[in-house]
Amino acid sequence: MEPKPRLLAFDIMRIVAILMVLDQHLTAKCLMIVIPGYDYISIGKLGVIIFVFISGAVLYFSKNEFHNLRDVLNFYYKRIVRLYPAMYLSYILAILLRPEIIYQQTVTSMIIQLTGTLIYFPEILGPNWGTLLNPMSYFIGFIMVYYIVYPLIVTLIKKSPYITMFVSIMISMISTLYFNENINSSMPAPYLMFFVFGIYISHLGLYIKKINNDKNIVFLSDLSFYVFLVNSIMLSTGAANALVFLYTLIPLYAYILMRVDILFNREIDKTLSSLFIWFEINVFNKCTEH
Repeated sequence: MEPKPRLLAFDIMRIVAILMVLDQHLTAKCLMIVIPGYDYISIGKLGVIIFVFISGAVLYFSKNEFHNLRDVLNFYYKRIVRLYPAMYLSYILAILLRPEIIYQQTVTSMIIQLTGTLIYFPEILGPNWGTLLNPMSYFIGFIMVYYIVYPLIVTLIKKSPYITMFVSIMISMISTLYFNENINSSMPAPYLMFFVFGIYISHLGLYIKKINNDKNIVFLSDLSFYVFLVNSIMLSTGAANALVFLYTLIPLYAYILMRVDILFNREIDKTLSSLFIWFEINVFNKCTEH
């Protein structure tokens, strides 16, 4: 199958986003940027915003079509397979690097981490940051909310792009006031407008249309998600030199995680494809015959 084209601007923005997150985590400095109406924002959170924006833009650019329920379920399946195996592999990496961490888990924390819903349990995410398998797995439950509502948003964008964009801004601002927090909150609702804005600019074609043919930039862009997952695990191992993390350990473990995840996803696709074919031949076709 011919790979889908990649936009240079989106890939570069994804790389810049992870560098922002790493800068805050590795240097332990919290550079604040003032945003009117939101008070301030840390550079790490700005990186998360870029990730959210790019997610919406790339999804629309990839031309995911939803003509029926099967298309929607297929989209959800692809998103789950894209995120959850990588998250579980990051947990395995955490246990290999810090075996003692498995004894610091409770049944409740394990269930929450395995479902990828850390973001919705701040009483566990906050106080127990250092004892979690991978604190950055909070992003899985965070971004999945946007993927769940994406089929609805893209339908509304195609019908009324301006109204949809306006409503998403209102939802983000009202939810920010409701949570009584600034945009440094990690709940999904305040960030909704950035996800919708990514869809919006892709729908209107308001982006630099240069195709990315540079394999190195494609590689770094793909690696960024795994760097995001791995960085907090590496920091929790206790090594002190940020430059060592930035230039060796984090990229190395992120690359290993990416390669294993790619192989794992191929096996999942093969297994599920075989199951679907068997189901169609032995169950669905027989049922339709009767």
